[in-house]
Amino acid sequence: MGRRRLAQATGLGEMVVRQAVERLRVDGTVRVERSGIHRSLSEKGQEIRLLGQLVCTGTVRLEVFGAPREILFARMRGLPVQPAWTLRDRCLRAGGTGLVLLAFSRGVWRFAHNQEPFSKQNKTDDERLTKAIGHPHDSESLVLVSGETLRAAREALWHLIACWEPA
Repeated sequence: MGRRRLAQATGLGEMVVRQAVERLRVDGTVRVERSGIHRSLSEKGQEIRLLGQLVCTGTVRLEVFGAPREILFARMRGLPVQPAWTLRDRCLRAGGTGLVLLAFSRGVWRFAHNQEPFSKQNKTDDERLTKAIGHPHDSESLVLVSGETLRAAREALWHLIACWEPA
């Protein structure tokens, strides 16, 4: 997948994608080739297509981080290998201000770290999420990211999508 298609798939601007891909390339996380953007999973060079697990991205107005605000989300196939706090740390290092990781299980969104139903803490936000993202499948994840600005949140979300490793 090229940068233009990547920008369309993620809802990010082409310049944001170009800068993020360049940072990831310099870090050695991805390789940019004619066939698209690839990342290495091991020293032996096993590869996957970047964004192979991405279902959709978007914004939704939630109160999950306190005051009502626009939150960016990525709906992903599979559950992450990394614990939620590891993803949160990566989010903060990439410029985000908050991360909530949800997993869809037994018909409801649940917090990935303790399996408590998300609706138990905020029924209104749960209804808004359901309306915004459609009908998920069991074992899908939802990454919710906030930032000081939408641009900062987009960059943090892109970073998390790029390093997504499903179990």
